[in-house]
Amino acid sequence: MANVFLVNPISSSRPTFSLGLAALDAIARGAGHWSAIIQPEFRVPDAIAANYITMEVAEALAPYLAVRRRGQADILGISVLSDTFAAGREIARWAKEGRLGRFAGESYEPIVVAGGHLPTLMPEEVLREVPWFDYAVLGEAEDTFPKLLRALDAGRDPRGVPGIARRDGDAIRIVPPGPPPDLDAIPLPRPEYIEAGAGRRGDPRARAIPIEVQRGCPGSCVFCDIVAFYRASGAGRGARFKSVARVLEAMRPWVERARERFFLYSDSVLSEPAFLDDLAGAIETEGFRARLSFSSRPDDVLRAREVLDRIGRSPKVILEGIEIGFEADSANALRLLGKGTTPETNREVLAFLDDLRRRSGHPIEVDYDFILLSHPDITIDDLEANVRFAAAHIPDDQVFAPAAVPYPKTPLWEMLRKRGLEPVAERGYVIPYDFTDAVVQGFLMELSQSSRREVLARLRNLVAGGDVGRRIRTGEW
Repeated sequence: MANVFLVNPISSSRPTFSLGLAALDAIARGAGHWSAIIQPEFRVPDAIAANYITMEVAEALAPYLAVRRRGQADILGISVLSDTFAAGREIARWAKEGRLGRFAGESYEPIVVAGGHLPTLMPEEVLREVPWFDYAVLGEAEDTFPKLLRALDAGRDPRGVPGIARRDGDAIRIVPPGPPPDLDAIPLPRPEYIEAGAGRRGDPRARAIPIEVQRGCPGSCVFCDIVAFYRASGAGRGARFKSVARVLEAMRPWVERARERFFLYSDSVLSEPAFLDDLAGAIETEGFRARLSFSSRPDDVLRAREVLDRIGRSPKVILEGIEIGFEADSANALRLLGKGTTPETNREVLAFLDDLRRRSGHPIEVDYDFILLSHPDITIDDLEANVRFAAAHIPDDQVFAPAAVPYPKTPLWEMLRKRGLEPVAERGYVIPYDFTDAVVQGFLMELSQSSRREVLARLRNLVAGGDVGRRIRTGEW
């Protein structure tokens, strides 16, 4: 049986979980392997320097190396996104050079496996760029990873395992993923991992427990790599849900610990409002109290109004917060983004939530997903509309994206490729670009000198000063 180490190299000031790694950890343990999730406690949160992140990973890894099973294969799995590619590459290099082991005073040169969005979308490029990655797991790994472990543990070449990319001399061989996993069959995370993450930087009882309920999104947003990832995974488009019974099974251990705050982890939970309605009814039947939060698209909030109204009247189920992907507030910007919504949709959602707060008596928090400079082709009028929205609605304690990021294989990324722009490996194959409008580009360069919190204050001052469009054009702000 192998020693499995699963690394989530995300440096964050907020509690950070990887339910994907948690599932793989449970699968590995269930198959008899020794397994641990390496989730560092970053002393410099939101750091981006790859060498610093790698040192924190090495420090977090050290105590596990001392207690692993001796004489067995060591396998290091690294979750790799565009944002964590540089750190993942450095961690793999340290591993192959023996530096992770030397940091802990141990001999440690593992087989290194990359997984996640970036290896799934660009397996050949990732393996060519990072010689320290031995294999890449493609797509949803719950079925692929245990098959890979069995082959590696037995010393066999995993060439026939579906969903694996590997080297074969100078060539990269790719076996496409098999069918997507049955979500109900995925093992539940170890409570110890969730508890440790919930306890970071604050009272653990105040943290919401993440419960996976759904994967996939029916949307067509040009900047989002979720649809691209599931298409490359073989799952196609659309949303897949766990059964209500399985979600309740995941919640019960926490209810027994007197926890009542839950974040329904999903890509698009309100795309099928009946699921939330059935879940709320099952919670009421079980008789426990649950404070729920989740993420949603604006049009899905409106589609689920009747369900949200019912939850607002429930004595047991409380709607605590919704993270909503507004993204922009001009008709043109929303069209460019492929959101399928309008500024009027945004207003209708905000009015509905205000009314729901009054009727339910609960202070439903809105987390605004918003992209100030929403698309490379936005106009100054689009920018003015976005500035006004951000200044009017986004609270001081929230941050938002300053500009759209062209993640690999998204429609935005493909559009920029057609314009002759190239992805940069150092940036996780994201494509750098300038805005079509020089004034919009100058606006971004000016705001880049400020912190996210300072940006919001500057936007509010810009709106308070009036004549926003003219002042954007002349730079008098």
